[in-house]
Amino acid sequence: MEFEEKSHSQILISDTAIAEIVSHVTSECYGIVGLVNPSIKDGIIKLLHKDHQSKGVIVERDEGKINIKIYVIAQYGTNLKQVAKSLRNTVRFNLEKLTSLTIGKINIYIQKVNIQSI
Repeated sequence: MEFEEKSHSQILISDTAIAEIVSHVTSECYGIVGLVNPSIKDGIIKLLHKDHQSKGVIVERDEGKINIKIYVIAQYGTNLKQVAKSLRNTVRFNLEKLTSLTIGKINIYIQKVNIQSI
């Protein structure tokens, strides 16, 4: 007698987990100094502490796709267009590889360019 095993379980990946993956990948990208909080008040842009970097990422779900908004500080002297393109490609690759989710739009918002060396 054969038994057919049916699985009725699901694996759900939270928006917080996705944001943490994105913030980790972003922090390792060339030309990115760090992430910033998208809800800027009084025009003050502050680099987020390492423990709170996922606050610089907004995850939205739309028709089965994951859309990402990333708010960053870029390093002066880098080609901003290339840095954003590289970040977008790297985030997409890593999210698809790690989560198997369908990734939609990835928007990069460069909030500041860091002129000082860190």
